[in-house]
Amino acid sequence: LSPALGAAYGNRGAAHLKLGASDAAIADFTRAIELQPQNPAALNGRGRAHLTANRTHAAIRDFTRAVSINPSFAQSYRNRAEARMRLGQPVEAAEDLSRALAFDARRADDYASRGVAYLAADNPAAALTDFTKAVELDAKSVDGHIGLGLAKARTDAAEDALNDLARAIELDPRSARAYAVRAWVYKKNQQPELGEKDVERALRLEPVKADAYWAQGELKEAAGDKEAAVAAYSRALGLDIRHAEALTALARLGLEPQRDETTLADAGRDGWRVVASGEQYTALNPQYPNLRVPLEMMSQAQPRILEWVRQKPPNVGFGLLRYAAGTLQTAQAAEPVEFTAVIDLATMTVLGVPVAKLGTRMATMSWAENRLAITGADGLAETIVLKQKPEPRDVAAAAPRRNDTVRNDGPFKPGGTSWPPWANNGQSGSAPPQREATRQSAPRNKPKSLFDLIFGN
Repeated sequence: LSPALGAAYGNRGAAHLKLGASDAAIADFTRAIELQPQNPAALNGRGRAHLTANRTHAAIRDFTRAVSINPSFAQSYRNRAEARMRLGQPVEAAEDLSRALAFDARRADDYASRGVAYLAADNPAAALTDFTKAVELDAKSVDGHIGLGLAKARTDAAEDALNDLARAIELDPRSARAYAVRAWVYKKNQQPELGEKDVERALRLEPVKADAYWAQGELKEAAGDKEAAVAAYSRALGLDIRHAEALTALARLGLEPQRDETTLADAGRDGWRVVASGEQYTALNPQYPNLRVPLEMMSQAQPRILEWVRQKPPNVGFGLLRYAAGTLQTAQAAEPVEFTAVIDLATMTVLGVPVAKLGTRMATMSWAENRLAITGADGLAETIVLKQKPEPRDVAAAAPRRNDTVRNDGPFKPGGTSWPPWANNGQSGSAPPQREATRQSAPRNKPKSLFDLIFGN
């Protein structure tokens, strides 16, 4: 009846998302954004759909744009915090949750979520404060009591930790996470036999959670059985590849998680190869052994590396990896899309993944001494702060000269005094550091807890 009614597309997108149809949700949210480009709710919805489809960088772009339109849209801060935790950015996640709490300081879930972020950032004192506040606001918060137990144990208050974990189990006798954490505390408290009983309880609960195998690994490691410990940690990561404690434990043993990956033929270029693990794709380069670049796809197609460009001074520590990312359904058609991963070679991290090309539309970028301004092919603007650091020796190793050659066939055209040149396409100003800008209306739906995401409760 009204083909230009953006709210209808947004609401249908939300319905698709509840049904688990993330691609259909993204198509509807994209149409809603085309019709109402200043509507933060549609951007937030598409970000949630991207997160469901494991397109974490794409989700962050949408959440950032939503809060740039509406500074008080607290739900997008919560969602962006969740995405940043997935990327191993707990400090940034805590900052986003602080912004959300500035608009509503009575949300127990937000304090518990920020406590998780503080624990991941190795700040147990701040985590203890947040979990205490979460329990103060909601005395029946299982997540809050588990978090208190973890934080207290990490600050060497094991007995108090056991009391909090006992309370969590009293509130939810089927919480595998509570039993697993208590088993770990018993291990710290030199009571492995009690820990073994809690691991057995956690393993009996259905479905079996990664937490149970992590706790089993901790006890096996404490008993000196490294082989059994590694097997348990690996089983934990088989259930949850982002399980923070299991990853930390393997790193402590000098190991990396084993991945079942297959190299894709004819997908690599310039020293890069593409590997597949299930429906997830990663770009690897032997010149950068500690770098894994996730290749997020917009459709069922397989990725293909199109271009690798190392920057010249003063930004020699950064590079752009452009790849084909399938197609994106727009109002016109299913248009081919390309992404570019912005890589910090000093820290071996991906700083952002803007849309380099969408149909015939191309992104524009401008490098400055300490920031990169981008207007993606999808029209979303962002600014990435560049922290200059000396490159490690493995990064500085000689690379094929063609990697540093500016090509004319990519979406970022050379010319002028900087490459690529900055063209704002009618945009006024640029986003502040860390992809911040301006914001607008308040959220209405209660988001999923970050604690739920990390701990699976």
